[in-house]
Amino acid sequence: MRISTHYDCLLLHLVHGGWLDEWTDEPDGRPACFGGFGRALVATSRSATLTKIYYAIGYTLIFVLAFIFKLHAADWFPERITDDCNAACMAYLSVQRIACGLVLYHSFFAVALVYTRYAVDPRRHLHNGIWPLKLLVLAGTLTGMFFIPDARFYSWWIVALVFSCVYIVIQCFIMVDFAHVVAEYAIEQYDMRRSGGWKAALILTTFTSYAAQFAVTGVLYRFYATHGASCGTNILYLTLNLVLCLALSGLSILPAVQRANPRAGFLQAAVLTGYNTYLTASAVVNSPSECSAVALGGGSSVSMTSSTPARWAVAITGLVITILSIGYTAVSSGGIKTQSAADEDAGDTLSYDYTWMHVCFVLASFYMSCVVLNWDRLEMAPAQAINPAAMTINKGWAATWLKVGTSWFNSLLYAWSLLAPVLITSRQWY
Repeated sequence: MRISTHYDCLLLHLVHGGWLDEWTDEPDGRPACFGGFGRALVATSRSATLTKIYYAIGYTLIFVLAFIFKLHAADWFPERITDDCNAACMAYLSVQRIACGLVLYHSFFAVALVYTRYAVDPRRHLHNGIWPLKLLVLAGTLTGMFFIPDARFYSWWIVALVFSCVYIVIQCFIMVDFAHVVAEYAIEQYDMRRSGGWKAALILTTFTSYAAQFAVTGVLYRFYATHGASCGTNILYLTLNLVLCLALSGLSILPAVQRANPRAGFLQAAVLTGYNTYLTASAVVNSPSECSAVALGGGSSVSMTSSTPARWAVAITGLVITILSIGYTAVSSGGIKTQSAADEDAGDTLSYDYTWMHVCFVLASFYMSCVVLNWDRLEMAPAQAINPAAMTINKGWAATWLKVGTSWFNSLLYAWSLLAPVLITSRQWY
């Protein structure tokens, strides 16, 4: 049967989803309308994992785009610089606009796909297909954000900070799961193959992780904890993180823990404490304390566009960790059966919750803006300033305590994952 018009073809696809053999004249099942562009426009991903990878790649590209706008927005759009919002403020708001656009984009899909549970639901193709059209919608949304008045984004950093806290908690769970999966896989490969390569990889990875953590901690002590009494808070953060690192490492190899969970070991502890060290480093480097300001070589207000190497290192590390966690979530099944499109077409339940995935991307988009902007905040200039109505960029204690508190929560979470099988023996944990 030949489709009479291009519009009929698109309508049939949107209603029924997928390519049905009786609607094509081509032997390989391709549609007989729209040509190659039509096939690309409404094509559907052939696996659940591939769809998540597409979204993860898109998120990564937007993350990089936000970094680029942070550096060059003032050069590209000098006409947007005003007395109330200088070049640094304008670049700051550009990153917020990009994050807001990505939040709205994924929020739409999160709402549109609520209660999508079965493969027969035609909304499945909204999530898995029409990629060129969704790319155009995303580009249009991001562009539209730049037509909104600046004042609408002056308080965005508060919203981003709150939802970033939620995402960091989720990322803690991802890191815990990632640590266990990596260690268990490496140990299983070593047990099966008795390969010296796997053993060497385990030892080398663990040693490198601990060496990097101790090196970073030493550098932070040297530059952010040696400027007098004002460094007391930084010393507390660094010392407590080091103590927790040693405590978790020791806990992971206790005989009772090993009997309850033979897969526990130094590698999991190294991954988790490495993440905690990153959070602590970010808190110390971006702290508004006088000690950190002296280490940065300036006052408590540091220009975003002239970030120091330490702040750039923290921001790039945050980018890498976020991309890895998003990527790991995309390729892992999370304990749920992963299905191909053929399995889903047979009427099975979907392999993961579409709405929940987009909610995670919404939270990750808020977190992206905080990472790119080094957790700086936007606020009104002091009353005694030449232009009291102008916006300035400063650092705040809320973000500092958020990251430190999250690292402590992360430690508690990991410690519980080790102790729970020992303390509660009435259930099967592994």
